[in-house]
Amino acid sequence: MTTIQRIPVVWNGLAGLPGVSVHYGVLAGSAVADLKAFFTAIKALFPASLTWQVPVSGDTIDDASGRVNGTWADAAGGIVTSTGSGIWAQGTGMMVRWDTSAIHNGRRVKGRTFLCPMFGSAFQTDGTIIDAYVATVQTAADAVVAGGDVKIFTRPPKGTFSGGSSAVLSGALAEDRVTSLRSRRH
Repeated sequence: MTTIQRIPVVWNGLAGLPGVSVHYGVLAGSAVADLKAFFTAIKALFPASLTWQVPVSGDTIDDASGRVNGTWADAAGGIVTSTGSGIWAQGTGMMVRWDTSAIHNGRRVKGRTFLCPMFGSAFQTDGTIIDAYVATVQTAADAVVAGGDVKIFTRPPKGTFSGGSSAVLSGALAEDRVTSLRSRRH
């Protein structure tokens, strides 16, 4: 059993939002600051008025059970506002794959963060993301990994309160392919 931070980063300010990217961190580590630095480093790649609210407090959870067991506070959180300009398509962008060296229940523990929406100018004629955008996101993701405090949480099996775990990031890949998000709201 390890107590970890649940860090829900709220996306807001554009049509189709709010949205949330849930991250996890080492208790009393620098995960909140690392995540704020990540979004700050990539803010020029997104339409103006998009905001990311990195929380200054939240729940802690027991990674084995998935149950809330307390709270955390960290003044390093705050709002990051995008600075880019240009046309964009709602729900279209790229993804970062977060890797760990852990294996849980016979599977490698991995996570993903979807970065949507990005500009129309982010795409090359072959339909992939331009190299400069991929490089910017990769550098920002590598800094999160180097911080050593962001984790991937593997939930316990459905209907149980045991068998979960968490693992610190060991690598990241800013994938050079387009992803899209669809809303379940109608």
